[in-house]
Amino acid sequence: MLLLTGAVACLGPALPAGAQAQRETVTVAANLTAVNHIWAFWGKERGIFAKYGIDIQIIDNVADPVAALVSGQAQFIGHGVQLHQAAIRGVPVKTVMVTTKDNLGVYAGPAIKTMQDLRGKRIISRYDSLKDVLQRNGIDPDKEINWVVSRGAPLVNLELVKRGEAEAFAGFPAARSQAEEIGLHEVFRVSQFVPGGPVAVVGATDKYIAEHPQSVARFLRATLETLANMRNSREAMIDYTMRVMKYTRAGAEESYASIVRDTPEDGLVSDEALRITLDSIKKGQGNTQNIPLSQVWNFTLLREVLKSRK
Repeated sequence: MLLLTGAVACLGPALPAGAQAQRETVTVAANLTAVNHIWAFWGKERGIFAKYGIDIQIIDNVADPVAALVSGQAQFIGHGVQLHQAAIRGVPVKTVMVTTKDNLGVYAGPAIKTMQDLRGKRIISRYDSLKDVLQRNGIDPDKEINWVVSRGAPLVNLELVKRGEAEAFAGFPAARSQAEEIGLHEVFRVSQFVPGGPVAVVGATDKYIAEHPQSVARFLRATLETLANMRNSREAMIDYTMRVMKYTRAGAEESYASIVRDTPEDGLVSDEALRITLDSIKKGQGNTQNIPLSQVWNFTLLREVLKSRK
């Protein structure tokens, strides 16, 4: 803790001399198909990471983000769900900042009106937290749901439902507006049962955090400024998601509303939200071990960065 604190204090609120001339190259795994990861692309395009001496390189739509992180292919990832699932299983990775609170929804056709109507149906999903939510509502996720695994983009999953290869799918914004375009609707949202839980993050390995605290702190500063810039750039964000992500106007507006609603200004969520998220994923995994929050989340550097910004 002292070493990390000292490293951040040395960094200070300004860039080290010569940072603009000698930028540090940092690779991030993030999906342009997910508005929850758009901060990496937005911060790069707007020059915010460059301002902090970071040459950010982005791996888009990587198949296994945690493997990319552990192998050193990426220094950071934005995939909170996958990172949390891995950390709970004992992989030495941590969330160092929350970029989006949970906004995962389940979408289906008119025949499925409530969660209970999902019994016996095929759902496209790979999220442990969803299994726990179903279980909390009296549905056995292993016996009463037929899970369809798809690593395709949200529009691919929509097409699978449209073709009748599944009755429902789980997705993040702008899934609702995209679903409504083909006659689907939102059945429920995970945040109704796991309020405030982290879903998109800045994640890194324990080793990288310990060995490169200044780099992590600098990246956190840039990400905090990027998120603030996104919240304050409504029309530019809507235009960007329509132009780059090919969203309709409705989808772009839904995505911007999600950014304002679900992005924590300080990158933090409550310990209660973390505990609920931890317990939810553990239940989904069938994991009965006693796991501390510190195995999954480490906000030490973020809190020091926030202190230095005041």
